[in-house]
Amino acid sequence: MESVRQWSIIQIQTPEEYEISLKIRHEVFIEEQGVPKEIEIDPFENSGENFLLFYQDDPVGVGRYKIKQGLAKFERVAILKSVRGRGLGRILMEALESDAANRFPGYLQAMQAQYSAIPFYEKLGWVQIGEIFHEAGIVHRWMVKPPKDPKSLVCLHDPAVPTVILKYLKGRKT
Repeated sequence: MESVRQWSIIQIQTPEEYEISLKIRHEVFIEEQGVPKEIEIDPFENSGENFLLFYQDDPVGVGRYKIKQGLAKFERVAILKSVRGRGLGRILMEALESDAANRFPGYLQAMQAQYSAIPFYEKLGWVQIGEIFHEAGIVHRWMVKPPKDPKSLVCLHDPAVPTVILKYLKGRKT
């Protein structure tokens, strides 16, 4: 029996798609996690690459990355609680990582991950760096996807790159 792919991912391009993504983020971050709306909706809404994940034709996940400080910084990754545990988060992250790697190959992939999600990201090859910190009342930690060729990274020449990233790269003997 041949399996049928039950998911699809699109890059958000219309106001309607953006509104759908906001509903998912509202449910996950504001309702479920208690993040204040004024923090969840930020000034960078239109500056990144935003994606929407569909499962069985229903929108169930979102994620974005933006180019900032020499990094491809992943943010606002969320899967609705009702469909977690089906591998959809992995599918979404792999799509985001692939898009960022293809479009911005010299940029280190990084994120400020919620501490509770770190084991998930580690299974995808991400590594923890730096100390834990709090943002929006939630414990976070920086994570990076180890680069294949750290010597060619754009962030090495960006004076605004976070110190935690530079310390990590120096430890890798770039």
